[in-house]
Amino acid sequence: MANEITIDDETIPYSRIKIADNPDLTIRVFEYVEGPGYSTDSDNEDDDRGTAKTRATDFGVDKNVMRLHSPMLSKMLGPGGWREAGRAVVELHEDTSISTTAMQAWFLHFHGKTARLAGLEVTRRDIWSIVAAGKKYGLKASRYLAYNKHGHIMEKNPTKHRDLHLPLRTIQQINAAKGRLRIVLHRELWKPINRLLTQAECSCKEKTVFGYQKALVKIGVWPLEEMYLKYSLKEILDKLSKFNWAPDPDSCRSYCGMTDYAGLVAEAGREVSKYFHGLCLVCMDMTNPKTTNVDEDYWRHNFIKDWDRKCRPHGVSHGQPTWFYSYMGRKQQTDAREAWYQAKRFNLR
Repeated sequence: MANEITIDDETIPYSRIKIADNPDLTIRVFEYVEGPGYSTDSDNEDDDRGTAKTRATDFGVDKNVMRLHSPMLSKMLGPGGWREAGRAVVELHEDTSISTTAMQAWFLHFHGKTARLAGLEVTRRDIWSIVAAGKKYGLKASRYLAYNKHGHIMEKNPTKHRDLHLPLRTIQQINAAKGRLRIVLHRELWKPINRLLTQAECSCKEKTVFGYQKALVKIGVWPLEEMYLKYSLKEILDKLSKFNWAPDPDSCRSYCGMTDYAGLVAEAGREVSKYFHGLCLVCMDMTNPKTTNVDEDYWRHNFIKDWDRKCRPHGVSHGQPTWFYSYMGRKQQTDAREAWYQAKRFNLR
């Protein structure tokens, strides 16, 4: 319901939108419009000279959900000295390129409100605002998909424009990263079993292997191949946090009784949760050649192994997995592959 609010002697339209079922934080978004003195020449995106507040909207959100999806908001709202960390109302002053509707779309997406998101009226300007907001706050949709969706991720176009797709290989690479996360998690959870099978000579090793796997089955994460089809990775990691099994007190002190199984499982969860940072737009752009040699950029970057060297100036930091899965293939190769597909599709040859 629209109302009015007075901020710094300015009275502007005001509304409140509940996003989370049980909100514990209010994010107040101020939208601006260009004024007579507005200039696009400033290098400072926070320079609001020549702009005027045109609207204020309070969004009732879940603080932990917001921190999960944005590195910038995670630092702002978490412990560490930011003045916003302990506040019940946090203000975001958007520049003229980001609309309130765009922020609402992101907040609904974060909280899994797909029905409300589908019913949101979005203009062409809002679409670009959504992209701008994603860049400004480091909002990672590809990481969210890899960690929060179970089964195979597929592209869905709900419009009549069936010829429109995401850039080539985007969904394929997210699924590849999702598969790699399963492999890494399985490797870490298998380590205690592998050690007992290959090194232990005690009489209690069979009982320990059985007890360890039974405990994983009990919390619903084992066998991992089956559970990975049923649950998202985030759900599996949440289940792993409940693992507290330990071998019998009378187990041998050489292998079975000396291993901290709960600690190993907790470490496996931490390893996987920080493994993939989502696809990087800068790395995706670097896929296309910047030199006369179409392969030189790729091999030079691979040799340096400073995976986010060209990304950090854009406010993006990530490791090798994000760099690897953000490689989409040279434009010459993808164009040739697409031409072949279209020829087969329409029987042009």
